[in-house]
Amino acid sequence: MKRNALIWITLITGTAIWTSGCNSDPGIIAYEVAYQESATLDRYLSLIFYDVAEDSRCPVDVNCVHPGRVEIVLTPLYYDALGTPIHVALDPDTPALASAVVSDEYQVELLAVDPLPPSSGGIELDDYTIRIAVERK
Repeated sequence: MKRNALIWITLITGTAIWTSGCNSDPGIIAYEVAYQESATLDRYLSLIFYDVAEDSRCPVDVNCVHPGRVEIVLTPLYYDALGTPIHVALDPDTPALASAVVSDEYQVELLAVDPLPPSSGGIELDDYTIRIAVERK
């Protein structure tokens, strides 16, 4: 039932809000966003999942010494104008890269990027989804 509601919300708004299992802090909102879709932070600001700049994560069916990293690009949309792209990454060597400040008002943290890469072939951009947590500063 929750999955059907999420799909319905995504179809209607173009934005999926992921709430199950998110942080219990009421000031933090978690979003699940598909490639080229957006998360609406307030009536003036949305974040578009714009691109995957790098995905060197360990393939799902391989045992790797290092887990690798994935970097995504979020583009703020203010009213109807695009802002400066923001890069956030999941990198075990540099955890601070997972978060960024948007518009001096919001702290955005990259929580997950799906799917994990396969050992052969790649991932089509349209198949990517991200989970981000957003906190108003």
